[in-house]
Amino acid sequence: MKRSKRLTIVSKVMRDREDKVAQILQKAQGAMLLQLRRLEQLEEYRLEYEQRFLAAGGQGVEAQKLLDFRAFMESLGQAIGRQKQIVERHKADYEARKRQWLAAHSKSDAVAGVVASAKHVEEAAAERKNQRDIDDRAARESTKK
Repeated sequence: MKRSKRLTIVSKVMRDREDKVAQILQKAQGAMLLQLRRLEQLEEYRLEYEQRFLAAGGQGVEAQKLLDFRAFMESLGQAIGRQKQIVERHKADYEARKRQWLAAHSKSDAVAGVVASAKHVEEAAAERKNQRDIDDRAARESTKK
């Protein structure tokens, strides 16, 4: 089996590995974006709730409602803080997966380059052999005359 053929098999394995890592990267990105959307929703809800409370507060607010509002806003702030931590973990996971994909992609490209080089060397060798055969045939025919 020619060297290029053996390397082509290795190249296919490397591409398959790169594809698997790319799928994992895509899932990590999707999870990160989902968590970011959840964080945005929480922040939008907090802003909306605060605006509604302030709009209603123009007419006066009972002390208990104010205490309830503050307690709810504190709980919402804690939920947002937890969600930010979740987002950071997903971002870190995404970045780690991205580095893995870049490494797999680089290896795959490197092996593909080696395959192309090996094919080029083999083609050049085959061309030289073919030219020698032609020259030998021509030399034999010229000596027969």
